[in-house]
Amino acid sequence: MCRRSVGVVVCLIFSDVGVTGLLYPQQNSVRGLDSLDGLWDFVREPTFATDLGLKNRWYLKVLSSFENATKVPVPTAYNDLFAHREVRDHIGWYINGILLSTHTGGHLPFEVEMPKADEYIITVAVNNTLHTGSVPPGAYEYVPMKNVSFIWQKPGFDFFNYAGILRPVVVQVLGVAYLERLRLWSEKPNILKYDLKVNGKADVKILLTLFDPLGQKIESVTYPAKFTAVDDVQLWWPRGYGKANLYRVKVQLYWNETIVDEYTETFGFRFLEFKEKKLHVNGVPFYCMGFGMHEDFELHGRGFNPVVMTKDLNMFEWTNANCYRTSHYPYSEERAYEADRRGIMVITETPAVGLEFYTNEVLLLHKKMIKDMIERDFNHPSVFAWSLANEPWTEKPNCREHFQEVAKYAKNEDPTRPITVVYGPTNPNDDSTKTAEFADFIGINFYPGWYQDMGHPEVIPERTYDLILTWNKHFPNKPVLITEYGGEALPGMYSEPGFAGSEQYQMELIRGNFEAFEQLRGEGRIFGEMLWNFADFMTAPHITRLMGNHKGVFTRERQPKMAAYLMKERYGKFRTIYEEKLKINKM
Repeated sequence: MCRRSVGVVVCLIFSDVGVTGLLYPQQNSVRGLDSLDGLWDFVREPTFATDLGLKNRWYLKVLSSFENATKVPVPTAYNDLFAHREVRDHIGWYINGILLSTHTGGHLPFEVEMPKADEYIITVAVNNTLHTGSVPPGAYEYVPMKNVSFIWQKPGFDFFNYAGILRPVVVQVLGVAYLERLRLWSEKPNILKYDLKVNGKADVKILLTLFDPLGQKIESVTYPAKFTAVDDVQLWWPRGYGKANLYRVKVQLYWNETIVDEYTETFGFRFLEFKEKKLHVNGVPFYCMGFGMHEDFELHGRGFNPVVMTKDLNMFEWTNANCYRTSHYPYSEERAYEADRRGIMVITETPAVGLEFYTNEVLLLHKKMIKDMIERDFNHPSVFAWSLANEPWTEKPNCREHFQEVAKYAKNEDPTRPITVVYGPTNPNDDSTKTAEFADFIGINFYPGWYQDMGHPEVIPERTYDLILTWNKHFPNKPVLITEYGGEALPGMYSEPGFAGSEQYQMELIRGNFEAFEQLRGEGRIFGEMLWNFADFMTAPHITRLMGNHKGVFTRERQPKMAAYLMKERYGKFRTIYEEKLKINKM
């Protein structure tokens, strides 16, 4: 329930379920902010009840009066909160008293401007059904039986299709004119560039002030004036390479000499380029040491939890890693700000995992997600690349035209960062339509000793080396990043000699890849390695996925397996080497 505000705009912001230019919610002396997180009334449709809640206008009713109503926390995924199987596998939420907005696409924010009223009842309809026109794609099948029938949802990916309001919900109270969009980037090493958009009827004066990492004022300019070059600029460096220095820009809007809006954003001076197929950060070669990850935890699924986020990033740093990919969707904004602060390099990925149907409907939705993703995360120095898709079916009709279009679109939205596409455990001959030529670098997922040659870890070094060599020959000018490798280990399952599924065998798989990586790195064929996965996570039920995917080096409860210590040792050696070489950057 939100109180009426006179002379202001009230925006309801859902941080998951985008309006171009949506800024991260902020409270200060001008902007008001109220959280709507907490216990919400929840009612689900019965199985097979297609749009029952919409047809019967549940959005006009008191949901708490329904016989099957319950309370659920926001933010969270609802699948793990109930004991009834139907609720776990068939989820829905249903809609507003007056339909103000609709939104397609998860994990990215959107906002709704609320009409003036004395009080508000907010009702949301959520649908996580996957189909050939959704991103990511999926399918569903009606299975009729004599006594009991069911719907089988078939996601086109290997993680659980959680539903719910996964991120915080807030009310942002704004003035008669307010900052709607702000982009910050550095040109050369020490020149701050910006672009902004103001919403509102009032003619305003816009003042921008730049502060250094210690909070000291450097310069103020009035829009559209440019900032001058910063003397003795303190660059933003990745972990192990130097300090993650963050500057601040405060934007103030004045109307009739009165401040009507204020917004402060952090950013870092850093520049990226590829030289000889190696990524350089601030002119220094950077070697990526990291993981593919998931936002996943027992009880609340993919729902945002600051405790879990902090634990994940603390254990990530414990392994001495410096880089991760937001597989396979954009992670929370809070996590992006933490990556900035900690100096963690991030590849932010769209929800386009397992793309298979390249229709115009899918193209438009994919482009919208790319736009929303870039708009949301543009100012984060930790984000060094955009991943447009993970393991797409590149042999399908219209695939080449699709990726040519989305790659061009992404580069137009953000010319300052490289783009990539992550390819599955195949060889470049399977990329028959040559989509990889549109990427700035190539991400490769490969599982020798697991999905092929099970039980023969001795072949891993040769298998991995030969695959990367083949990609290098097909695309000689493309940098390559290992984005996934590894295998499963059931927590506490030990076997000597190592047997598939044991922690020992997982370590053998990892060591075999290390051997290949050393040769590939020495020959300049790769610029980094990311193990799959940081921690175990839930998947759809399957005979090959008993209680989820166990490729993590941490359990789902974030306790280390034996392989976690192996990763800590390897990444620690790299970090020691780079820290010795780059002591000057820590000054």
